Amino acid sequence: MVNQLKVAILLLLLIFIVNYLLKQKEGFDTEMYRLGDMIHRSSGHNSRYSKETGFNYHIKHFPNSIATEYLLKTTKSRDYHTLLDIINKRQPKFYLDDTIVIHLRIGDVIDENKIKLDKLLSEYTTFSAGVNYVKPIKYYTNLIDTIHNYKIKKILLIGGFHRKGNHDKSLQYVNHIKQHFENNGFNCTTRINENADEDFLIMCNSKYFVPSGGGFSSIIKQMVILKGGTVIET
Repeated sequence: MVNQLKVAILLLLLIFIVNYLLKQKEGFDTEMYRLGDMIHRSSGHNSRYSKETGFNYHIKHFPNSIATEYLLKTTKSRDYHTLLDIINKRQPKFYLDDTIVIHLRIGDVIDENKIKLDKLLSEYTTFSAGVNYVKPIKYYTNLIDTIHNYKIKKILLIGGFHRKGNHDKSLQYVNHIKQHFENNGFNCTTRINENADEDFLIMCNSKYFVPSGGGFSSIIKQMVILKGGTVIET
């Protein structure tokens, strides 16, 4: 009986050690679905976003996702024609021919950054990667005349979070952008932190698309162009 107990304890200890080592090797949370990084990052990049490491992660946690399908079909970075084939075979929940769809880069770049919200809203801010991910209000103000030319009054703001945490700052940013468009006569709605693949399909299939900063928006922009849509930006 004592020997059986010792064996059981050793087995439990072994399982704990193996799980710990696997987590150390994997090195990131299972909730972090990185569609844009799997398409945008080049192979060989030694991080969780690389195709080598990222493939193992996404096929394990998101086997039916767009990211996994992309990684199974191509080893290329930004293989837009392969991606186009993937999204053409998947249907979004709805199409928005009468709506301007705007991607907002929110989440970690806002919530985990010390830059104050007022500055993000009032200035073009360069982040550590040298990219202006978060667009200020004047970016959207400069687009309003162009948007009016299309005689469209509906706007949908889409954005998501990469991980758990306090997202109050991001949500305040979204509310400011929404209020700005409403103050200028638009019917503005939001779709925040919904299914990332569904968001991607809605944006890629939009007739009119406004990108934010960063690689994910640039990928969507290319898809919209390839599908014959209109990209609106300054």
